[in-house]
Amino acid sequence: MPGLKIDYLDQLEAAVEYLAKDESVKARIRRLKEDLAASPETFTWATIELAAIPRPLPACIRSAWIFVLRQEVASGCHFHPDSVQHMLLLEGAGRSHIGGAWRPMVRYGTPGQPPEAAWSIIDRGVPHEFLPEGGDMVVISFHTSPANELDEVSCDSGRQRHYCCFAPIRRKSSIVRTGTSALRYPSNLPVFSISDCTRRTSGVE
Repeated sequence: MPGLKIDYLDQLEAAVEYLAKDESVKARIRRLKEDLAASPETFTWATIELAAIPRPLPACIRSAWIFVLRQEVASGCHFHPDSVQHMLLLEGAGRSHIGGAWRPMVRYGTPGQPPEAAWSIIDRGVPHEFLPEGGDMVVISFHTSPANELDEVSCDSGRQRHYCCFAPIRRKSSIVRTGTSALRYPSNLPVFSISDCTRRTSGVE
């Protein structure tokens, strides 16, 4: 839901402000763009270590990601059955297709736009895709699912992608390159919804 006002977005805003200035993040984005240019894939991605973000995060946020999406190619309609996605457009331009509605996306830091306009908050099970226009698109996503448990289901085929980190996340480097795997590692963590994030952040039980 682009532009949705949620009381914990200020915490995510502070995290993004830090990440946008971090040199290791900038270097990783450059590498992801190079990888995408040399690959037939629709996008490239990496995870961000939450412990390396020196800003308080909502209790429901369990993983953070950077994606670089190929220009003029739709990312493909999909949904996450067990995670709420909080996505921000960091670089580029394009449109989002969320819950059946196409909308222009607002880039982070666009003059004259409120900070929340750059966010797309997508609840569990809601179909969505993104179409970069005029160049590659860089987005930052925060998920309520841990990185090694994030599932993605294709709207068309029902095919399931399991995102999984192949190596332990190290504090020395805030970002670790990741891939896909059919393996899953249960953590016994609860499944959150948007209302859960709001309740846990505000302290209302």
